[in-house]
Amino acid sequence: MRTYDFAPLWRSTIGFDRLFDLLHETQHRTEDNYPPYNIERLGEDRYQISLALAGFGPDEIAVTAEQNVLTVEGRKNDKDQHEYLYQDGEGYHFMNTESYEQFHVDADILGEAVYYLIPNTTVKLEFYENKVIGVVIPDTMDLTVVDTEPTVQKATASAVMKAAKLETGLMIQVPPFVNTGDRVRVDTSEARYVQRV
Repeated sequence: MRTYDFAPLWRSTIGFDRLFDLLHETQHRTEDNYPPYNIERLGEDRYQISLALAGFGPDEIAVTAEQNVLTVEGRKNDKDQHEYLYQDGEGYHFMNTESYEQFHVDADILGEAVYYLIPNTTVKLEFYENKVIGVVIPDTMDLTVVDTEPTVQKATASAVMKAAKLETGLMIQVPPFVNTGDRVRVDTSEARYVQRV
């Protein structure tokens, strides 16, 4: 690590002397701090702090400076794209679209998301310590109506709704003009009909 003379900066800056004292003090501490860092002088009054953060990409690091404290947070992007494949007695099977690794997830972990999973749906699985803890599904899904009351003649798109069962087993309210076999767009956050597609 290099040693820098902060004296010119102390003379030319008013109110920032504490910052340079902290930088100087940090530079002279023992070298057992982690992660490794380096303070580089780039110009007369310009410095750069370099950190070695193994295993993190630039988009996984957040740097904030508040009240004389520089905070560096590394957030591992554990939301890989996964494709839902099928369901069987073991659970719901997914495949990582980059590594092609396949694994299963229990229904209790997926919760209400199971009502929006149809084969080939791309989702983001959330991991903690290499275990799936949740799933992020698209905001809307297009699903097929498998059972609903028949359309009544002269039915219009009024406020009257009827129950419909979708291909995943989800029950929603749909307008009277929606029939069995129609595809409908569903808002996944509220399990609500959006439109016929």
